[in-house]
Amino acid sequence: MSKLQRQEDEMYEVAYTIEILPDCQICKHHHGQIYGGVELVCAVHPYGYSGDSCPDYQAKK
Repeated sequence: MSKLQRQEDEMYEVAYTIEILPDCQICKHHHGQIYGGVELVCAVHPYGYSGDSCPDYQAKK
């Protein structure tokens, strides 16, 4: 297995272990498109935020 393939596998693993917060979908930074089977959550936290509340959350206007 190549180094790039290992990095991609680790990226997918991380993406599926972080829970996407409900506020993500109403945040102005939310992107929500899926690329290569992985959702790009936002520009600030591509795989979602792992805490209880995102410090970068900004409501859409």
